[in-house]
Amino acid sequence: MKAISDGSARIRRGWWLGAALAAAGCAGGGAPGVPDPAGEEGDGIADGGETAVRDLVGSPGIPSHSGGGCDAPFGIAMARIPAGTFVMGTPPDEIGWSDDLPPREVTLTHDLCIGVYEVTEGEYAEFTGQRPSADAECGDDCPVENVDWNEAVLFANAVSDAAGLDRCYTCVAHEDGGRCVAAMDPYSCNGFRLPTEAEWERAARSGGAGDGAFPNGGNLPSADVADECDGDVVLDDGSSLARSSWFCGSSGGLKMPVGLLDANAAGLYDVSGNVWEWVHDAAGPGESSPIDPVVVDGADRVKRGGSFFGEPWKARIGGRATHPPTTRGNVMGLRLARTAP
Repeated sequence: MKAISDGSARIRRGWWLGAALAAAGCAGGGAPGVPDPAGEEGDGIADGGETAVRDLVGSPGIPSHSGGGCDAPFGIAMARIPAGTFVMGTPPDEIGWSDDLPPREVTLTHDLCIGVYEVTEGEYAEFTGQRPSADAECGDDCPVENVDWNEAVLFANAVSDAAGLDRCYTCVAHEDGGRCVAAMDPYSCNGFRLPTEAEWERAARSGGAGDGAFPNGGNLPSADVADECDGDVVLDDGSSLARSSWFCGSSGGLKMPVGLLDANAAGLYDVSGNVWEWVHDAAGPGESSPIDPVVVDGADRVKRGGSFFGEPWKARIGGRATHPPTTRGNVMGLRLARTAP
């Protein structure tokens, strides 16, 4: 796999963007070819592509808005997710089930403010002065990636500082970066943070998922398409996965600008695919409380949501994986959250 150096990634991205938007009934053109599937944690981007469609359509830009009193610095758009009780986790007979949590009823007692978009390269640079992404050519409106869990929460602390709010994490310097732990119970912190795993799933399922495996509903129709990377996947309700998810069959192996595809019913974009999103929780043993659950014990941390390199089964709401908090990769990003004031 070739590292980005000559603009070929931008050309390839434009080609696949046009193909995916055409398949979803939007502007663009050209039929997709076969992506060059890379390892989920790959560090390079393949050459390929024919037409720089993204150069023609340009970046869509990110609207600056907040909902329900969920104000954030730098115009970071956030939506309000109401408190409530829901079934978290997935049944083991769901196609694609792997390391999913078992289903159980949990209750969140606080409204949640959560990013409408994944944190972008421009937002990350604004608060940290750094641009860590492996695919920097994608631009300021693309999700930041190549950040570990510690760097993700350091970003959240920086946003809290800018807003004059409490830091939700305590961090100490280390020779290869910060080492961070939660400063307090996440639900009681008034600053910005990562969503807990329960909050992330509540937001992903809000409004439109129903019993479906994906944020806008629908399930994989068979195990035969769980690993499909050769174009779109039609779900069992007749909907197109490529309308709402950048996965290996729709992205051509490249991340895309945030907010191009369909949002879920809560107004959140790229909940499925584009980049994996770190969440607050540790990946410890046992089961947390059913009321405002959070896992605090364990060395590893959890990521949710799948990525542009990932197969369809990883883009399900239940898709998750765990890593040491120092793990970086060109598919690892974040979405900002805060307990609603």
